[in-house]
Amino acid sequence: SARASALRRDLVRTAREPLFTGKAGRPAHKVLAPRVLEADRRAAARFEALDDRTPADSWHLARIAAKRARYAAEVGIGPLGRPAQDLARLWIEVTEPLGAAQDAVVQRELVLERIADPASPLSAVEAFTCGMFVASTHDRELVAQTEARDGWAASRRRHSDLRRSLGG
Repeated sequence: SARASALRRDLVRTAREPLFTGKAGRPAHKVLAPRVLEADRRAAARFEALDDRTPADSWHLARIAAKRARYAAEVGIGPLGRPAQDLARLWIEVTEPLGAAQDAVVQRELVLERIADPASPLSAVEAFTCGMFVASTHDRELVAQTEARDGWAASRRRHSDLRRSLGG
């Protein structure tokens, strides 16, 4: 497509003539550490705001922020070393259960859409089965959220230690 061709041209031009900012000449650890810490701070703030009454979309936003913190830490592993690697692992551990929670939310929404489709009415057996499935997705979501919250609570001290070792 024209869009793909334009993207390819831009990528080739950028590879041949990269645009560098003033930060390109600074040591990588001095440039990356603040960025890693900022992504980490945002994720931690999202996690601190979660509780039993938090809606599913806020849990999902916390997961996205944690994934960004993980990716930032992974980029920093080379220049920042073991603390960045450990921070990335910490975020992996707390985001895995949130992935299961989000999967349950999406599955529930799909089934509820199907139930609500007037063009395709359900039999009594199908309706009962769908109801049981919707209830099970809610249970799985709550279990996963509890696991994520407990994992975060258990990792707070380690998290603080890692932030300090990165200069935060």
